[in-house]
Formats: sequence, structure tokens, C-alpha cells
Amino acid sequence: MKHLLCRYRCYRKPTGREAAGGKKKRKKWLFFLITVFLLGLIGSFFLFFYNNQEADAVTVPDVSNMDQASARLALEDVGLVLGNITEEYNEEIEEDAVIETSPKIGSSVAAGDEIDLIISLGEELFTLLDYEGQEYERVFEDLRKEGFTIERTHEFSSEVAEGNIISQNIEPGTEVKPGETTLSFLVSDGNESYTMRDLSGYTRKSVEDYAGQYGLSLTITEAYSDTIAAGLVVSQSLAGGSAFVSGDALSVVISRGPEEPQVVSFSRTITIPYLPATVSESASESNNGQGSENANSNANVSSTSNEPNHIVIYVQDEDHTLSDVFREFDISADEVVTINFRILEGSSASYRIERDGEVISEASELTQ
Repeated sequence: MKHLLCRYRCYRKPTGREAAGGKKKRKKWLFFLITVFLLGLIGSFFLFFYNNQEADAVTVPDVSNMDQASARLALEDVGLVLGNITEEYNEEIEEDAVIETSPKIGSSVAAGDEIDLIISLGEELFTLLDYEGQEYERVFEDLRKEGFTIERTHEFSSEVAEGNIISQNIEPGTEVKPGETTLSFLVSDGNESYTMRDLSGYTRKSVEDYAGQYGLSLTITEAYSDTIAAGLVVSQSLAGGSAFVSGDALSVVISRGPEEPQVVSFSRTITIPYLPATVSESASESNNGQGSENANSNANVSSTSNEPNHIVIYVQDEDHTLSDVFREFDISADEVVTINFRILEGSSASYRIERDGEVISEASELTQ
């Protein structure tokens, strides 16, 4: 009975509720199986597509630092095509070599894709300017930032201000690579200072040579000197021992020797008085034998005559001496004479007038 009961329970027909539950379970399994099938189908598709893509993928080769021709061959060897070429300056990559690619080196691309290259123009060229006359320190800072090597020499200059550039070793307008170029500048130390010599005893030529040697602006004048020989320096505007620079003015006075006195002319007008001669007569002659009384009282009688006076003039001046007769003549009446003198400036003249051997007029220390 137990055995039969068991078989009955195990093989009995499901009820309506139990049958509905079984249908639901079968539907879930069916949906699950369909879903798994679809996912597997999609996965197989993507796997197939991916495998095909992997078979056609190419890695961009490393063509950096190659020239353009070598880079083209390297690209073609892996099935890629050379694309656009652009150029740019680069201080690290030499001229005509590949700087980089687009797409980047190492990128995965499809076979047959174009790869663009950027080619180096090398270091950018720098056009030099004319730096003469400019302040060295400012030029140095500007060019040092560009990568130039700078060298400096210096010298005195009367034309270029201290600290400014006199000359440069490379001509303006030249195109150079800063990193490979050394620029040399000659820089002014300004005017050189010198110590003035005492030019006493220098001749005109010696003074001219000295002024030329040191670049002095020379002016020479002449003056008479009683103490400095002709042709030698009397005085100088820059005192001996003083400091000067090239271009300073120097005035020098050269001696003409002692000044020769000037001849001065002047005259004096003098009146020479006439002196009649006196004649003495005896009483007997004058009275023609008159009485003795009259003869005794007038023993002698005086009278005058018109005899001329003899005049001699002596002159002392530049042209005459008192020992020589200047002029000699006779007068019968008062005579007005004019004596002309010539003397050196600073000296004097004199004269002496004699009448019949007697000095009647004289003067000395006569000046204009």
C-alpha cells in the first residue's frame, strides 16, 4: 500500500496552479537561452571585426631626426603614406631633419594613412644691427638673451662717449646663428687725460708738434718780449702740470723779441734875437777939433752898426749830435726858426743856439 501510494503521488497529474508555475519557469529559461545566444552572436561579430582591424593597424615609426627622404622610406616600409610637410625653426634639431609627426610617433593608425611631418629649419637666424655709438651694457644684455657669446675690448676715444660702442667685428645686416656666433665690441673709455707740459723754451714748431700729438686745438699769437728770445714761448693758456684731454683748446704766445722803439717826430719854434754890433769913436774924431773942454769930457763915443749876427745851431736827436753843426746862417734882424726833431719813443732831444760864438739859447730832455 505504501508503495502504491508513493507511485500515485509521484505520477499524479499536476493541478492547474502547479501547471501555471511550470510554464513560467520554461519561459524564463527560454528567454535566458535566447539572450545568451544573442550576446554570443554580438560578441562573435565584434571579435571578428576587431581581429580584422588588428590585422590592418600600423604603428607610426620613429622618424625623428631623419631627413625627409629617409622618413618617407620608413613610413612606406610599414604601409604608411607621407602627408603634408611643414617647416619651423628649432634650436635642438638640425636643419632638414624631422622634428615630429602627426599623428604622433608610436600612434596606431590604419595602413595607408597619411603621416604629416614637421621639418626643422635649424636655429633661427638673427639679423645683426648697427650697434656703433650705442651703450655697450644695454646691447650686451639684449644680445646675451639671444644666445650670443660677447667679447669686449676697449680704448680711449675723443669722438665716442665713455661706455659706448666704437666698432663691432661683424657687419650690420649679417644673418647669423646666435648660439654659434661670437660678437666682439670695441668700447670707448672716453677721452684720455694727460698732464700738460711747461712749454717754456719751445719753438713754434715744437708747440705745433706737441699739440698735434695730443689732439689739442692750438692757437698761436705773437708778442714782443724783452726777456724771452724771439721765436720761443712766452706764455700758455693751459698751465704746466694741469690735466687736459684731447680736443681741449691751447693758446700759446710766441716772443717776437724786444720791441723796436718807434721813431717820433716833433718840432720846436724859436725866435733868435738880432744883436747889433757896438762901435766906439774918439772925441777928436767925433768933435772935429772943438774946444778942449768938450774933448776932455767926451773922450770916447759909442755907436751901433748893422753888421749881421752869425748864428750856429746844434741838435741832439736820432739823426744828429751836439758835436755837429745842424744849421749855420747870418741874421740882420730877429729870426724865427723851426727845428724838427726825430727821436725813438721813450728817448729825448736837445738843442743849442750860438750867436757870434755865444750861447743864447739851449734846451734838453725835449719830447713830443
